[in-house]
Amino acid sequence: MYRAPTGLEYPLEVNPQNPQAALPPLTTAQLADPHANCVIQDRELLRGTCVYNRQRGPIDLQHLVDQALNDRDVVIAGRFGTGRLRRGAFTRGPMYTPTGPEDTTLVFESRFESGNLQTAVKVGEMEYDLVLCPDAGTYGNTQWFFFSISNVTKGKSVKLNLVTMGKPSSLFQKGMQPVVWSTREFHEGDGMGWSRGAGIGSLQYGKTNTDRHLLTSVAAGLKMGEVCDGVAAVEVPRQAASFAEASVLTFEYTPQWEDDTVFFAYTFPYTLTRLQGFIKEMEGSRGGRRYLTRYPLCRSLAGNRLDVLTITSSGEEDDPTTMAEETEEDTSQFLHGCRKKYIAITARVHPGESVSSFACEGLIRELLSESPLAKKLRAKYVFKIIPMLNPDGVVLGNYRTNLSGRDLNRVWNQPCKFLHPTIYFAKRALSRCAPLGVFADLHGHSRKLNWFIYGCLPPRKPRKRSSIPPFVPPPDMRTRDAVLLPLLLSRISQTFSIKDCYFHMQLQKESTARITIYKELALPRYVTVEISFCGSSERQFAIKDFMHIGHEIAVALGEMA
Repeated sequence: MYRAPTGLEYPLEVNPQNPQAALPPLTTAQLADPHANCVIQDRELLRGTCVYNRQRGPIDLQHLVDQALNDRDVVIAGRFGTGRLRRGAFTRGPMYTPTGPEDTTLVFESRFESGNLQTAVKVGEMEYDLVLCPDAGTYGNTQWFFFSISNVTKGKSVKLNLVTMGKPSSLFQKGMQPVVWSTREFHEGDGMGWSRGAGIGSLQYGKTNTDRHLLTSVAAGLKMGEVCDGVAAVEVPRQAASFAEASVLTFEYTPQWEDDTVFFAYTFPYTLTRLQGFIKEMEGSRGGRRYLTRYPLCRSLAGNRLDVLTITSSGEEDDPTTMAEETEEDTSQFLHGCRKKYIAITARVHPGESVSSFACEGLIRELLSESPLAKKLRAKYVFKIIPMLNPDGVVLGNYRTNLSGRDLNRVWNQPCKFLHPTIYFAKRALSRCAPLGVFADLHGHSRKLNWFIYGCLPPRKPRKRSSIPPFVPPPDMRTRDAVLLPLLLSRISQTFSIKDCYFHMQLQKESTARITIYKELALPRYVTVEISFCGSSERQFAIKDFMHIGHEIAVALGEMA
């Protein structure tokens, strides 16, 4: 077995640093901090249960809601109860054990890093309704999914209905497909890792007439206001108190192999383990040894390290030993006294937006390469990169929040050192990066195609959001700095959409990083880079396409130098 830096284990044949062949974690997340272990393990007890009725066979979700308060014969198998999660018998083994060769019931699993599936309800011979696990401390944000199925039969299609999708519209309606990983295909076939829609047939996305909060709480055996994982759900979104209509994603999958284990995810997963492996790889590379400094900025609520990467050069790149003997303290002193501008890059404040991590990795690989562009950027700037602002949310399989149930991109104006430590210390560190030339925060977008930028322009006159026209580059020099980067990207990238760029500051977004940094640091070149989960108007993106976006950002920064 290969033991990754965070302690997770992979099969020996798999190289977790290979972006095209990063096998999903097969064991429970094991973190360095004992408290983190406890938190993560307790959280995982809620994931991936298979609900069925011993006496009357499979039940559907409509009946599940009615039976929850009265029918004690409902059994939730596979997760072991903690706190108030006790109904029937819980075991620590597989979620379901087939009774024999004739039993074709699928075995669902999500007890791995970034996994998310709370309940699987067998509603037909080969059809299942799936309930996603809400973000920690909330009853919402059910969008990210990542689970596996086994006990499949080659050529026998299965229908999966993800019935608690949180958004009324989705890129699935524009042609996006879930990503699929076949274990046997990887080991015995052509070695293909994650792929878009492999084996997936018909796919539909639409609304239901079911309250997703009710379904989620019933399926988990919880009631509104109860304690979940030791975190009181006191900050339930307002809409949770009223009817919140769920959406359903339905697709059919036909296994190509017998006795296979197949993983499905909303988009390509990028775990904390992968990030730690990538940073370790870069530290051992030629460019990393010379130009990369890594240090922990703080610890998250669950005890995960928040790493900050510093990338720059001393201007003497021809000598490979120039910075070889410098200590971190020496490098910091050198940077403090230099006249270079800083460029700050952050990513993954929302854990479900894994595409931002691939773009960030692509940027880092370019900066540590030996290309003329990389040498120019290292000589001109000091790069401060925080590649994963919400490591806890990533490990848990959250879509939007951290362990305390807060959207960390809504606390930048007043971050709490104890509830939002990663934002608190990131903001403090950024305020010390003077002069700060550019700050780019990388995100994923769930409804639009291509990739684009949100920035800030000084308000001219109040207007309603609905009346704001598409972005048109303003002619006056007063706003040149704010629009320079998107204008450059529109020339560089074929998939960048200038018409989707947005530069107005809404009142309800004042606590975001974009507006907070713009106002407090007077930084016109702050941008939120939004990357479609799906791809461009022409095709779906693969991992290499997301990483290429990082390269294109580097090219634009080079033209600004």
